Amino acid sequence: SGSSEFRRLARDLKDGKEISFDDILGSAKPWMRQVAPVMERVRKVNEAKWVDARVSEWTRNYTLSVAERNELREYFKGRSEENAEKITDVINSDQSGFVEFIQATDNDWRDFEGANDLMEGFLEGEELGQFKGERLAKRVDVVQEEADRKLGRLDEIVGLSDEQQAELFGVMARGSDDYLPEVNPQDYHGETAPLDRRARDLAINGVLTLDQRKALDEHRENQVREVAEQWGRYQLAPPKDFDLLEGDIF
Repeated sequence: SGSSEFRRLARDLKDGKEISFDDILGSAKPWMRQVAPVMERVRKVNEAKWVDARVSEWTRNYTLSVAERNELREYFKGRSEENAEKITDVINSDQSGFVEFIQATDNDWRDFEGANDLMEGFLEGEELGQFKGERLAKRVDVVQEEADRKLGRLDEIVGLSDEQQAELFGVMARGSDDYLPEVNPQDYHGETAPLDRRARDLAINGVLTLDQRKALDEHRENQVREVAEQWGRYQLAPPKDFDLLEGDIF
């Protein structure tokens, strides 16, 4: 069935008909289901290597018992299996599309934040303070890098004054998914309440001039048009719910 669907898609492409990534993923699912056992073995081998390296690093830097090391390994294993199950559910469903597949495979370090909570339960005294400090420093770096990147992008679009850049740096930082009130990038002093995207965009508009807001609105409209043109150029229809994957314009 997968081969016949591939042939149908190939004919549609040759005939100049519009297809979507949902069609491509659907035609690939039978094959993906067949190779799933092999991919599962590969995942477990790679997972074991990653977990051993992470646990070894923390054992070298902190005092961990054998039981605590094993508990960390079990935590990492459980989270990895949960992520793998999401992908399996998408592959085994005839209704799931390209967007669901991307969302299921989109994992990052935040998926394993629970390991940090475990470590804080294991440690005490100076070691606990050191671990918390390293954890906070990592989050500060992530938030600061994101804020600088988005602020630079906004500056390219509308042209910000020095005063606007100083004010909006805090807005961008507070709008990061990784921001916490105790995060203090570059000795930032100001409001500490986290912002969702809507609140962040309102705060940005409050700092911009009328002409700058118009330039930003035009940029957003141009982006929407460019995305549609790109899909059309390749004779591809956007996947269903594609707007859920549309990231921040910054």
